[in-house]
Amino acid sequence: MKTETKVQKPKVLRAPDGKFLQGTPPCTGVGRPSLGQGRLHQLWNAIYRAEAKQGKKLLDHFCERAFVDDRILISLMHKLVPDLQAVALVADVELTDELALSIQKKLKERFKT
Repeated sequence: MKTETKVQKPKVLRAPDGKFLQGTPPCTGVGRPSLGQGRLHQLWNAIYRAEAKQGKKLLDHFCERAFVDDRILISLMHKLVPDLQAVALVADVELTDELALSIQKKLKERFKT
């Protein structure tokens, strides 16, 4: 004996005047919650709390670790070098050692701790 299951058609949303409503009504609470901005905010708060607890900036700790472990130094260089090359390509300027040192000096002045 075979039983048939009926597939229900999705309900079309209609306004009281009978016109079609697009999307889900705001009162249902259906849909994926927005996590992007909240998670980023939580990450920055966690970093600030850890910096206050440890007494130094996370970037300073990362650079100190780069002197100890070559893998960290390599990952730091992979991040920094392409970014500097991209700046040079966008600005259409050749990235010389002198220019790189001046950029480094200005960044240190800007981000003094």
